[in-house]
Amino acid sequence: MRALIVETGFSRGALAAVRSLAAAGWEVGVGAPAGAGLASSSRYRRRRHLVPAAHEDRDAFLAAVRRAVRDHGYDVVFGAGEAEVLALSLLRDQVGAIVPHAGHRQVVRAIDKQELSEAAESVGILTARALDPSTLASSTLDPSAPDPSALAPSALDPSALAPSALAGERPPLVVKSRLHAHPERPGAPPRIDTLVVPGPEAARRRVDEVRRLGGEPRVEEFHEGRLMAYAAVTAVGGRVVCDCMQVASRIWPPRAGASCRAETVRVDPPISDRAARLLAALGWFGLAQLQFVVPEDGRPRLIDLNGRFYGSMALATAAGANLPAAWAALAVGHDVPPTRARPGVRYQWLEGDLRRAAVERRRGLLLDLAGTLRFAAGAVHSTLSLRDPAPALARIRAMAAARGR
Repeated sequence: MRALIVETGFSRGALAAVRSLAAAGWEVGVGAPAGAGLASSSRYRRRRHLVPAAHEDRDAFLAAVRRAVRDHGYDVVFGAGEAEVLALSLLRDQVGAIVPHAGHRQVVRAIDKQELSEAAESVGILTARALDPSTLASSTLDPSAPDPSALAPSALDPSALAPSALAGERPPLVVKSRLHAHPERPGAPPRIDTLVVPGPEAARRRVDEVRRLGGEPRVEEFHEGRLMAYAAVTAVGGRVVCDCMQVASRIWPPRAGASCRAETVRVDPPISDRAARLLAALGWFGLAQLQFVVPEDGRPRLIDLNGRFYGSMALATAAGANLPAAWAALAVGHDVPPTRARPGVRYQWLEGDLRRAAVERRRGLLLDLAGTLRFAAGAVHSTLSLRDPAPALARIRAMAAARGR
C-alpha cells in the first residue's frame, strides 16, 4: 500500500508518520515545497514530490497532489498540518485517493476551538473558561470570580475553584484563533499560533493581531499545570482501535508549549471513556490527539484537539501503538486489532529541551544542560535517530542557514 504525506517541510509529526508507516510495510511519499525538510530527508521516504504550500496557493497545491497520486498510485493522502488537513478535507473529491477523515463539517467542528469546547462540555470534559474579547480591560476581569467550567460536580466544594481565584491574583490569558489555518483564503499565514500573554492589554493586542491575520480570536483563562495528552485512532462509529496516554515533564516554550520530555502512562479509564464519547459526538474518524492541562486541583482541562500527526507521535509508536499505521489501515478498509501503548517509555524533543534548558536553567545552566543530555540516552526522539540521521542533519543545516541570514 502507498501513502502520500503533504507538509510544509519541518513537521516532526510528518517525520514520525513516515517512519511509522514504513515500519508497517507502507510505501511512503512526501510532498512539500522546494527544499529539504525532515520527512523528505528520511531514508524511509520512498519518493519526494514538489507540492506548493496549501495556504499559499490552494489550486497549485491540489494540482500537485493530484499529479503525485495519478503518477504513483497512492492509496491514501494525509495532511501533516492544519492547513493541509483542511484543504484536503474540503477538496477530497478531486484528490483521486482516500483522504482519511470524516465529513468536512465534522473535521472543522472538531478543530474549531469554540465548537470543540462546546462538544467537550456536553460529554462532561472540563475546558478553560472563555472570555469575551470585546470586554478585555483590567477593570472588567475579576480575579476572584470562580471558573464556571471548574465548578462541576459540586459548586459548594472550594477545591473546585480555579487556583487563580483562590490565590486572588490576576492570571495570564490565552489567546487562540478558532482555526489555526485558513487555506481557503489566498495568502493566509500557514498557522496562527496560540499565545499566552501577560494580562488584558496584551490580550487585546493579540486579539487584534489574530483578526488581522484572518482568524477569529478566542480568549481563555490560563491554567498552570502538567501537560497530558490522550491520542486515539477511531473507526466509523467512534470505536477506539489504538490509543496512548502520555504526561510531559518538560515543555517548550515554557508554560504553554509542546512536550520536550514525556513518558507514556497507563490509560486513565475516566479520561479515555469521555474522550471516546467526545470523538463519537464529533463524528470523528482516524487519529485525534486530545491535549489536557492538569492544574493543582487535579482536574484535567481540555485545551486542544490535533486531528493530524503531532510532534511527539514517535513516543506512541515506540510504546507499541503505531497510530499512523492503524489510521491508514482503517482508511483502506482493513481490520485493525485493538492496541494500547505500554507505560514507561520515555520521549525527548532534544532541540526543544536544549532551548528550554537555556532559558529555565533549573539548578543552573550547566546542570540543566547536563540533565537534558543524560535524559536523551534511552529516550525515543522526534527527530534524532542513528538509523535515520539525515532529518536531524537537515534540521541543523536549516538552523545554521537561518542564523546566517
